[in-house]
Amino acid sequence: TTRGLLLASCVAWSGMILGYSLLWVRARDSHYLALVGVGLFGVAYSFLSTALWILIPNTFCSGGDCSTAAVSLTYVAMSFGMFVSNVSAGALHDALGYGATCAWFVLLSCCGMALSVALMQGFPLAAP
Repeated sequence: TTRGLLLASCVAWSGMILGYSLLWVRARDSHYLALVGVGLFGVAYSFLSTALWILIPNTFCSGGDCSTAAVSLTYVAMSFGMFVSNVSAGALHDALGYGATCAWFVLLSCCGMALSVALMQGFPLAAP
């Protein structure tokens, strides 16, 4: 169900936040901690980047043209967002180092988590 996918997305966002946080705070020689962080990130990313695309057309029920437009616009928005995020991460890394880049990704993951929680509570469908 849609609610189940949103709940699973909250779990995945938590894994993404934890994974980036582990990469952020670990010591350079903590190879096992890095392995756990990358593993959490990988599982969460795999779920979020594939299974949650099901939610986009589901939000429009049977509105075929609207659903197709929503998926198309989401792909475009995602492409621009990934471009801006990667450029920002590179600039942060160059200016402030690896920790700032991890902090950037933790922040973005927290935003994703907040949006998933908002969707679970009915936003934007409950809005007037």
